[in-house]
Amino acid sequence: MKIPSLIVPLLICLLVACCTPQAQPVGPAPWPEELPASLPPEQPPQSQGEPLPPTHQPQPEGEPALEEDAAEPESLEEEDIFWEELEALTLSLEDASEPEEVIRAYLELQYLGYSYLEPVDLSPVLDLNQELICNLQLWQDLLIQRRRLLYDSDLCYVERERFDFDLTFITPEELTDGRLEQWISYDFGDEGEGVEYHFVVTGQPGKAYPPLLALNAQHTVRLRPQGEGWKITFHYFPGARRKFYSHFLHERGDDEVMEELLQELEQGDRYTTQGPKDTSTPYRGIFAARYALTFAETPNPDFYQVGDWNGNCMNFISQCVLHGFGEGGVPDSTLSRLMTREWFSGGGGGTLAWENVDYFWDYATGGEPLRCQVLGGAEGLRAGDVIQTRSDYLREDEGPQDFSHSLMVVEPHTLTLAQNSPANLIYFSDLVGTHKRYLRPLYMD
Repeated sequence: MKIPSLIVPLLICLLVACCTPQAQPVGPAPWPEELPASLPPEQPPQSQGEPLPPTHQPQPEGEPALEEDAAEPESLEEEDIFWEELEALTLSLEDASEPEEVIRAYLELQYLGYSYLEPVDLSPVLDLNQELICNLQLWQDLLIQRRRLLYDSDLCYVERERFDFDLTFITPEELTDGRLEQWISYDFGDEGEGVEYHFVVTGQPGKAYPPLLALNAQHTVRLRPQGEGWKITFHYFPGARRKFYSHFLHERGDDEVMEELLQELEQGDRYTTQGPKDTSTPYRGIFAARYALTFAETPNPDFYQVGDWNGNCMNFISQCVLHGFGEGGVPDSTLSRLMTREWFSGGGGGTLAWENVDYFWDYATGGEPLRCQVLGGAEGLRAGDVIQTRSDYLREDEGPQDFSHSLMVVEPHTLTLAQNSPANLIYFSDLVGTHKRYLRPLYMD
């Protein structure tokens, strides 16, 4: 059979094409939008409120599910650690035969819930038949609710790390205030079965701890025997009356609390509204904050102390404000020249404007010689700004203008505050159940 002449060249061409390597296409790689539509789209970035795991690495393109899978064990691991620690603490109480062990576990339980933003049932250590102690449990729950909402919304800094602390028991003779004399006729509700313990909690200098640990303050607790163990029926420390010594504490919904938090932290004044005179001395908040950090936990011996029973907070803040008008020396004994007849501190005490919260506010907002700006909220707070608080749960003998505590901003990024009575640092995120007002000193004329 004769093969047509055209078929032979065609067969030769086919054989050459099959045996020759394929050349790569010439030209630049396609842009991402030119890639086939079958490839999975790039995942959106995480929001600011979704912190990356500490060991986060970008996932290879085309494997977005790995990032989602990695986040879930991180959350579950933290939750597991919380429940493991809580179980271990609760089990340790079964062998706690001494009151000192119960007191230590009580503080540890508080700190555990505080750091994990999880409410903790304190009934293993508290006698919840006592109204004051029920309030303490509720106040702790409200504190954790506030911190959780602030953390989840990323409205302000919320501390999650725990720091070591020490517990030192002291004798009644070592108490520096008149609490025992005040309590002679007080009914503790334990039918005379209670025993009293006094102690001081200390921690790492310059660190802020949970409010109920009240670092550097003298605590008093009463315990009564229940079964084979002990339960706390009473707890006092400087500042406790501002927190849970009220008949009006109640649970609150997240939506209600969140609305108030937005009002607190989305209103404020970034700029001053008054100019200086030619002879004015300007206020430098950083100098005031430096003084506050130096003497918040250890008092300046150059000034008298009001004492924690009556409250040393405003005396301390007045010292800080005064040093904001100096040249940065800490302390600076020459600043007494800037004191006035209304705002003055001497060796035996100070004027009402110097050591009383409400009187200082009236003096500072009354015009010359100390000129200040009243701020609308916490947004834009600076170092050296002053915050005053009163309890949202007013007692029958209190009015809406009875502010009872003063603090100073010492670190605006974390909103760390310095205070006295108790003498320590605290976060703005911990100011639960309080109405607040804000003041920025400007000039001394």
